[in-house]
Amino acid sequence: MAKVRVTTYTLIQRINHKLRARGEVLKKTRGTQAYLGYGDFYVIDMLIGAVVRKHVDLEELGREVGALQPHEELA
Repeated sequence: MAKVRVTTYTLIQRINHKLRARGEVLKKTRGTQAYLGYGDFYVIDMLIGAVVRKHVDLEELGREVGALQPHEELA
């Protein structure tokens, strides 16, 4: 059975929905300096205002938080 493809935008929205419940948010880096330090995506704990996860793999995080089901894959 073929996997259902999920767009990057959709996966980011789903992940943020799951992360908000625990006071976190997924962000995309802007600029070369930020990319070098944090990768394409990073997670911020909004309560303490600090980065809690760097160099995030969207598909991996999506599966970890339940935003991406086993029958789905990142497009």
